[in-house]
Order: sequence, then structure tokens, then C-alpha cells
Amino acid sequence: MSSKIINYAFSQIISSLTPIELNLYALVTLEVDLGITSFKKTLFKAKLWSYKAPTITKKLIDNRKDEEDKTPPDISPFTDDEIPGRRRRTTASCEVDQIAGRDYVEPMFEIAVRAEDDRSDVAYFLDVGTVPGGKDVMDQHTLGGPKTSVDEASLYNMLVSCIQRLSATGVPLYFTMYAQNDAGERSMATCDLNTYDVTLPGGRFTEDFLSTSNPAVMKASVVVYEDSDIELTQVGLGYGKDVWGDQGQVIPWNTVNVNPDAYVPPDLRDQVIPWNTVNVDADAYVLPDLRDQVIPWNTVNVNPDAYVPPDLSNDPHNHKVMEMFTDFRIGRLIAPLGGAVSREATHGDCAKRCADSPKTKCMSFNYDFLNATCELLEGIEGHHYKLAQAGLYQHYERLGIGQILSFDYNTLWLTHNKTHYFNFRIINDLGFESIISTPGVMVDITPPTTGPIYNSTIDYLELVDCNAKIIPTDRQDFLIWCRGENSAVKNHRVIQDGPESLAVFNGPIFMNDMMYTRANNYISANWDGFEDRESGLLFITITVGTEICEETIHDHHDPHAHLFDISQWTHSAMISPIPAPYTQLPDDQYFITVRAMNGVKYGGPLATTVCHTTPYIVDNSPPIIYELYNIGYDEFQYNLTYRHNSSDPESGILYNDCCLGLTQRDCMNFPGHD
Repeated sequence: MSSKIINYAFSQIISSLTPIELNLYALVTLEVDLGITSFKKTLFKAKLWSYKAPTITKKLIDNRKDEEDKTPPDISPFTDDEIPGRRRRTTASCEVDQIAGRDYVEPMFEIAVRAEDDRSDVAYFLDVGTVPGGKDVMDQHTLGGPKTSVDEASLYNMLVSCIQRLSATGVPLYFTMYAQNDAGERSMATCDLNTYDVTLPGGRFTEDFLSTSNPAVMKASVVVYEDSDIELTQVGLGYGKDVWGDQGQVIPWNTVNVNPDAYVPPDLRDQVIPWNTVNVDADAYVLPDLRDQVIPWNTVNVNPDAYVPPDLSNDPHNHKVMEMFTDFRIGRLIAPLGGAVSREATHGDCAKRCADSPKTKCMSFNYDFLNATCELLEGIEGHHYKLAQAGLYQHYERLGIGQILSFDYNTLWLTHNKTHYFNFRIINDLGFESIISTPGVMVDITPPTTGPIYNSTIDYLELVDCNAKIIPTDRQDFLIWCRGENSAVKNHRVIQDGPESLAVFNGPIFMNDMMYTRANNYISANWDGFEDRESGLLFITITVGTEICEETIHDHHDPHAHLFDISQWTHSAMISPIPAPYTQLPDDQYFITVRAMNGVKYGGPLATTVCHTTPYIVDNSPPIIYELYNIGYDEFQYNLTYRHNSSDPESGILYNDCCLGLTQRDCMNFPGHD
């Protein structure tokens, strides 16, 4: 037997009684006893028959009055707290909150109000809209009814709680609650939610560089966007990312504040070198004319609340509205849609649709110039959402989105050949937690490796100026990578190879070391085995000198500068024409030097220079015969003997011919032989 008492506004109490309920089950089990152990298994179980007596319902208390109820229920706020000095609202207020501690895919809100009616029951209805008084989200939803308060002071007060999931998210919601008595009289209370959050905290964590040769410095910046208030933000640096961000942390979780108003500038009174007035030679210093600056110095504010959108009142063709967005990026962002996909004549029309939407519903948009497809998006490029190549899509990001914070650590010492990740942890006031990470940053403090080196005479590391010694004069575009150098990291390795080395070779034939040539209007060389496993190669240069490791004939030069990708490199070079003062190389020996630079993006590239010790000999002069002497003939053995003094200072003597003739100009009697 079961019973239930229902209390309706304390005007009546109804008791429900179920006298009897019978159920017949069939159960088949198997029990096995093995001595050492035993077990029991259910083979069949089912309900065969069921009987339940009719429920008896009877009113225990009925205090309702028969007189007509002409007054609506009295509604008041659920809490009695009043702010001193504030005038009482003409419309009663309810209380609504999104429930914290739930999974973000199952969000709920709770709405509460206090109502009373001394003559009849009260029913409760709810409208929810995206504008005050609207009902486009929920229309006349019937609430479950009041709960009885155990507090004696609120004996006649009604608490209404409604827990629902809404379809409209990311926008302000306005609630209108109605309390209606039996006579149909209604009272109204209103309240609102700033947003209904159904997404994890998001953002974009951007590293300043993907590889570094400075193990002391790591830099990154984060853009955070979140519907709800942020309770906790932490940053860490380690060998893992996302949920594995706490594995092997170099920098453990540190609490940071993304509120730009919380920034405190440093106290410059405690500078190691305080501000000093200095004077320079007035004749040597030329004051720049700042009036001619393309963009003069401007004070900017990174607070998104400070962003002022352009005036769109006179923008019939939707050109000005593009000032509210960043320049396009090629691709289509894969992110949740903030509205219906539509076809718009221009990307400006699509931007206007986005600008007319709340920021939380349209943070960016995709536009396809092939079929005029317009997609409004509830996210920006970052940890959760990525750009993908698709059709003729272009992606535009709305300005004034999110909060910005940068990180600059310069007292670290990171491990070589390790990938490090910045991780940013965000927890909002609903308990939603998210960790966004940068791509991995590779630490590389070793210069490129070479092909096999044997019998080397010199192999050492040194610290040189990146701008003057590493970057050649013909690749000034690479000077941008000479930044953030660390004096504790030696950035240049010098090797003098020896015989049988397989790194640098004279001549145009691959891996064939040519020693002599008559070609004097160009110099050719090839190389093999240069690589950098951590950060790849940026470029390779070649130089020629009259001594080992010198650059006297031709400065370091990138033979692949005209190519687009490393896959097109030929790993060979031909220097022609010969730079002044030569038009043709004089007969002499020359030495090839090859230098490889790795592709680190911060700390300056590291270089390896291989000075080839096998000379590249240019020889266009014949051998020199100084004299023939001790000429003799053995008439018994018929042997003709002689001695000679001859040489070739450039390429040496390969072989000698001798012959016998009747004059100084013929070999009629005995042809030449070696």
C-alpha cells in the first residue's frame, strides 16, 4: 500500500491511497558448487502477472472559500534582501540563475518567485524571449507547481522552481513569470540572464615562435572569449598539452588575471639603472621628421570594451561594416553556427548580418566567393576551431572579441630537442573548465649536422654576430630571424675536413671530388649530408677563397635563393661570372667552403661551416721542362738514357714522353713513349 499527500497552497490537502498491489514473477536460477568455490547464475526472470487496486483519493482539509476571487496573486521576490536607498520596482522580480556544476552539454537554469493567494490555488506560467517581454524561446510554459516551505515565517509563501534546457544560447534571455489564480487573475514578475552558456571557455593561445635556439626565453599570448564570468585562469609550460598539460611541467600552474584593468605597471623607481638624462652630439644627431611617418605613434587599448565600431548609418553597400572585422584569411573555419546559413550577394552583406548579431552569436564569419554562402560562427580560430581549405572560402574575425594577455619568460633553461607547450586553463563560474594549448615549441641549441667527416684538423664552436657573420649579404631578408640571441649558446661550428670526408666536394659531379680543371670562368661544387633534425635548414651558402676557410674570391652566397622550397634544392652550385677584379681565374689553387644554417625562428639561426681542405686547382699552363742532361747510348745493349728536370707547380706531372729524331723538331727515329 502506498499513499501520497498533495498540498495545494495550504487551501486544501488531498490524500491518495493505494490499498494493495500484487506482482507474480518467474525466476529460474542455476547454482553450482565446485567444492573450492560456488556460483549462482540467473537463467530466466520475468513478470507473469500484476494487479493493482484502484487508488482512493480523499480531501483531508479544504479551506477554500466560495466567494469570488477578484484580486490577482501577490508576487514578491524570492529573497527579502533589499538594497537601501533603491526604489522598489513597479514590476515584481523573480530570480533566475544558470545552475553551476553541470556538464556543459546538459545546462540548466533555475527560476524562483514567491507568490501567495488567500482564496484560491495558484498556477504558474513562464515566457522566455530574447527581448524584454518576448516569448520567442518559450511561450506560456506551465511550471510544475509550488513547494511547501518548512519555515514557519513563510508558511503562506510559494516557491516555484523551473529547471529547463533552452534552445537559445549565448544571448541575453528575458523571463516573464505569471502567477494565475482560479479566477483567471494574473500577476507578473520579470528577471533576466545575461547569457545562457552551453559552451566551454574558449580562446586562441598563440606562440611567438615554433622553434628557438634561446633556451632561456619562451613567449606567447592568449585571447580568451567566454560568455560567463571567469573564476580562474592559470598558465603553465610543460611537455604535454590539453589535459596532459601538467605532465613534466617546466612552469607549474600559475594563476593569472586576464582582466586588463588588473595590470599594474612596474615601479620604475627600483630600476637597476634609473632614468638618466643624457646628451648626444647635436651635430651628429639628426632628429627624424615624425610628420612624414606612414603611421605615427598612436596609443591603443587592448580592452575589447574600449572598441568603438564604425558608424554604419550611411553604409548602403555594406563597405564600412568591413572595418569591424580583420582582414580575410584563406579558408573556412570549422566552428558552431551562430545563425542560419544564407546566400548573400557580397561579403559585406554577410558582414552586416554578423554585425547585427550579438557578439556571442557571431564572433566571425565564413564567406564563399564561389556560391555566395554566408556562415555566421560562434567562435574564432584557436584551440577548439581550425581553418580548413574549402572552395573559395574566406574567413573574417570580428574585432573587439575576447580578452588579451601575453606571457614572456626569460629566466628558464629548457632542454634541447624537447617540444614544449604553453597551456592555459580557464574555469568559469558555472564550473565549465577548458585547457587551450599552443602548438609545440621545439628547443634547438645545436647547429646542423653534416655528411661524414674524417681526419678533420679543426672542429670547434664559437659565438659570432648573427647579423654580420651568419646571414650572407645576398639574403638580407633573413635578418628578421636574428633576434633574441643568447650569449651562452655558441651559434657557429667550424670544421676543416680531411681526406676521405663525404660532406663537401669540388666540381659539378655529385660526390666526386675534382682536383684539377682548366675551366677558369666559373667555380663549381656540390655537397651532401647537411641536415638539422630539430628545426630543419633555412639555407645553405657557398664561398671561395685562396686559403682554407677564406672568402677572398667570392663572399658567402645562397645558390638556392631563387627556389621556392627545400625540395627543389640541387645541393650544388656554380659561381659565374667571377666577381671583380677577376674576369678569369688565374692558375692557382682555391678552396671551397660550405655553410648550412638551421631554421629556428627565435634566438638566431645556428650555423655549421665546413672548410674543404682539398684544393680546387685551375691550371691552364703547360708543364715546365728546365733541362735534359746525362744523355747516353749503350751500343751493346742498344739503350738510350737521359735525365730531365721538369715540373708543373699547379697540377703536377702526370706522365712524360720522350722520342729520338734527326732534328730538334722531329721524332722520326724513335716515337715518343712514357
